[in-house]
Amino acid sequence: MNQVITERPVESRVKAVFSRELGFRVDQINITDKLCEDLGMDSLDFAEVALALEEEFGLERVDLSAASTVADTINVIDELTPVPDI
Repeated sequence: MNQVITERPVESRVKAVFSRELGFRVDQINITDKLCEDLGMDSLDFAEVALALEEEFGLERVDLSAASTVADTINVIDELTPVPDI
């Protein structure tokens, strides 16, 4: 049986922010991409992406100083966003 792995909503939204801010197509961004080496981010890009993530997720402050990959960024957002009650 084939399983289809789908992206989580947070992952899709984070990739969309990287796409808008850095000029990549969403399908060019992988969670294993390194922010500096693969996506070419500099300090200004980090600030712009952090602000865009704050706006996208309605967050007060996003600190990407410890993030080195797209997956790290997704984890930062996961930690800052509340889990909805089921």
